[in-house]
Amino acid sequence: SHDTSGNKSKQYNVFDSYLITRRENAMFLCTSDKNLQAVNMLGPIVEDLKQLEEGIEVYSYDHNDYVLLVAPLLMLMADNPRHSQLAMHKGTSSKAPCRKCLRLKPRTLANLEMYVDPLTEHRHVLHEYRRRDLTQLHEVIRCNSTDVPRYKMISDKYSFLVNGSEKFLALRAFDPTQDCPVDILHSVPLGVIKYLVDYLMKKVLTAPERDHLGSILLSCKNKDAYSRNFRKNLRHCGSFLGRNYKQLIQVIPTVLGMVFPDPNNTIRFISQALNYLGQLCSLIYLRGVGEKYDIYMQSLRSALLNFTDALFKLDTHLKDHDPSAPVFSLKPKLHILHHLVEYIERFGLALQYETESPEQFNKFIREHLFMTNRQYTSRDVAARFGKQFICRQLFNGLSFVYTKIWKRSNVWYEEVYRSETGYAIKAIQNETPDFKELFFGARKNITDSYYINRTKIVGGLTGLFDTESGMVLGQILEEQDGFFVLQRYMLLRCDLSNSSCFPGVKTDLRGNLYIRPNGIIPSIESIECKEVLDFGFTINEREGIRLVNISKFGTYWAFISHYQSLNGAG
Repeated sequence: SHDTSGNKSKQYNVFDSYLITRRENAMFLCTSDKNLQAVNMLGPIVEDLKQLEEGIEVYSYDHNDYVLLVAPLLMLMADNPRHSQLAMHKGTSSKAPCRKCLRLKPRTLANLEMYVDPLTEHRHVLHEYRRRDLTQLHEVIRCNSTDVPRYKMISDKYSFLVNGSEKFLALRAFDPTQDCPVDILHSVPLGVIKYLVDYLMKKVLTAPERDHLGSILLSCKNKDAYSRNFRKNLRHCGSFLGRNYKQLIQVIPTVLGMVFPDPNNTIRFISQALNYLGQLCSLIYLRGVGEKYDIYMQSLRSALLNFTDALFKLDTHLKDHDPSAPVFSLKPKLHILHHLVEYIERFGLALQYETESPEQFNKFIREHLFMTNRQYTSRDVAARFGKQFICRQLFNGLSFVYTKIWKRSNVWYEEVYRSETGYAIKAIQNETPDFKELFFGARKNITDSYYINRTKIVGGLTGLFDTESGMVLGQILEEQDGFFVLQRYMLLRCDLSNSSCFPGVKTDLRGNLYIRPNGIIPSIESIECKEVLDFGFTINEREGIRLVNISKFGTYWAFISHYQSLNGAG
């Protein structure tokens, strides 16, 4: 369920829509305005899902025969308010704001429960609480009909709510307490990143300091290392979109340390929190891990713990120096991030079920909404999508069923045939490749808007390369004759390191690694770029010493997973 505006302003007249997503594809189910909320549309949807759970007979074009299709509901992707609404939960403003566990809302920093790590003896904010489960949901439903006083007590204390979403309990494969994964779009870019950036720009930095920081961000080198570059004015941070915050968190931790080498205490605490948040985002925005999965999960937990501790230190500082400042450690979106680890263990990496790509489908829903009179929106929009889907299926050459009726010797005959489009329609796809986009409004979702995983070797490309001698840090250089060579880099070593993840390697205070040139690899025919990295921060121009930006999405994990080979290659 996603909020879709029925107005051209994209701000008012909100519609709730249900979509079925599979990889980059999204299929429309239904939509309706504020008069019919998401839970009100669950009845017929759940009935259809029950049939899919039990199995239905469908025709397979590949097998040229009818097959049994069993498709149980795997998960429900939505933003935090809709997730709560569809999981029998009152929402993040209630006394128990988490839909995953029974943690009660703390009112002040003093109300936060702490625990001591037995290994390090450090104190951390407690985020592990008793989980919600199906037994509790069934008990709430029973009390709502047979024991109203107990229902009111449970509902008031733990924020359970019987609102119609209990229809999901009719499905055997779906558990609302476990199968509503964290939405990273609204919890990370539009959550913790937005909180810190907006406070820094609006309350901490002066106008000249903010403008100076913005000019440095706009002048950052190695822009080719990112799929998108930050191009916004920091004074307008309140209107930033999720993609703007994602671009910003990849560069601002390093740039902030360069612009303010000797910061005051407030900037120092915010910079430290942004630094750990950059490392956390670098681990979250990954398409795949491959091997060393246990190390990845351990690194993710460590990065999340470091970020939470940094926020607590910031809040403790602001409590005495800025009483009007928001208390970041009390934000529900920070707590829900701690459940992300469980959902990654259950469903895989977070990008496999993020909502940013499906929400791009809202553009087409809005276009159809503009063509209706807003009286029967779900029917009108569904009819338009249905006609469009039929035409697209015919254009793609898939088969269809039709009935032929004829009369012979005063007897009527009826027979069902399966056929497909003729050669002329099929030829259109090859002769006019733009027809599909122009006629159907097709558009590929931007699924690679998080980091570049480029395989094509081009001049200026910096990254981690797989060569015949192993993994190498390097930059592709184009010589005068037009041929490419690989400028190899090595990690600078030291006895002590500021980063516990990379012992024996020289890093700055933010964990970024120092590198310097280490020879040329003349033949690049057999090399492959495994990860595009950001070498854009030059420390010593004469010696060629640079910084590798750890906050760039994918970089932190690339160094953790290949640290041994890179450290030994120097």
